[in-house]
Amino acid sequence: MERGPLYCPPPGLADCVRNGLIMTPPDDHYLLPAALNPLLIVILSGAIRVPLDDGGEVELPGLCLSGASRCFRRGRALPDTRMLTVSLLPGAARLLFGASGRDTIDRVFGLDALLPRSRRGLMRRLEGRLADLADGAGAGRQVEAVWDFLLELRLVPLAAPDIRLLPAQFGGAPAQLAAAWGLGLRQFERRFLDSYGQPLRAYRRQLRFNRMLGGFGGEPGSWATLAADSGYADQAHLIRDVRRFTGHSPAALLRSVHSRDPAFWAYRVAPTLRRQHFGPDGF
Repeated sequence: MERGPLYCPPPGLADCVRNGLIMTPPDDHYLLPAALNPLLIVILSGAIRVPLDDGGEVELPGLCLSGASRCFRRGRALPDTRMLTVSLLPGAARLLFGASGRDTIDRVFGLDALLPRSRRGLMRRLEGRLADLADGAGAGRQVEAVWDFLLELRLVPLAAPDIRLLPAQFGGAPAQLAAAWGLGLRQFERRFLDSYGQPLRAYRRQLRFNRMLGGFGGEPGSWATLAADSGYADQAHLIRDVRRFTGHSPAALLRSVHSRDPAFWAYRVAPTLRRQHFGPDGF
């Protein structure tokens, strides 16, 4: 996979966007791990296709929101595909597009299906600018066009912000977290589900896996040691989560990654870059 530098958003998007990354994935099938973070995907050239339940494929819209996911995901990049991924902070999808975590988890939406009619003109304007910049204008100007689009959306939020917890807070007792937000426990649980797309307990499980995956890349000394270092009760629980969130056993995952199988390009992204783009907890 080829990639460019990270693009930092303007100050007006600091509460919504972590950064943007332009990448050129291999023109082949790919497999992505489950992701805690929603992404705005902008297809700059080529196309991405994802499988359907009936065995067919559907092409992603050029501007789409990919929600967080609780399972591994498959797709296929066509030749010469080049895309910008914009890493969104928790709650950003609601502010910018009016979409909650519960509405978008495990789903991908074209922006025209999310934005109200009154805002689709902004999207058409962005599409026009990107088309005009397609011939050698430079990646920086394409990213700038996307930032301008998001800034216009941010000026008038479509909904109140979601609950957003700091990384260190996820280990807190639910009752304490609820009290910190001035909410009753059940109200907090409903708000958390609406914000993050899954209950706190399930989110914590996936968060533990993602943190383990954050350092993935080298051969572990033993899976039992890795399980203990990552907070798993035993090796069996780690193996269960690896299968659930990647679609492979730990041994098969390592074998595929280290054999340079192009379908596993996402796992070969340097851990430092992964944390910078997706946040401290990885994907």
